[in-house]
Amino acid sequence: MFGDTTYVKRLWFLKDLEPACNAISLVESLGGEADHNKELGILECIIEGRTFRFSDFSNEVECNGITKNMRFALRRMQGDLPYLAIVDMSDLFGFNMKTKSKKRFYVCYEDFNKEKLVSEIDIIFK
Repeated sequence: MFGDTTYVKRLWFLKDLEPACNAISLVESLGGEADHNKELGILECIIEGRTFRFSDFSNEVECNGITKNMRFALRRMQGDLPYLAIVDMSDLFGFNMKTKSKKRFYVCYEDFNKEKLVSEIDIIFK
């Protein structure tokens, strides 16, 4: 994943013009797994060995049994897909995000001990 470029569909803006994207696409582009059960309203993501469980329209997330709060609630947008604010995903998943332009973000992923750079990804939204 070092130096990779990945393309993620659709970038949207929440209140206060906070960028958000399809959580499944972003998690998978970072090498994780994601599944959204629309009937139950649950999004489950596994990334870097940690399991995250989100509920539709809630700003609470469960991470390995511990409940945390996000700034913005999980939304369903663009064909009922789960959208999360990029700032919340950055905080939860442990990557640093820098804005390159309106539709381009640079993600710097470090190990949990913050000792070394694990990967860097250029994310471009179509």
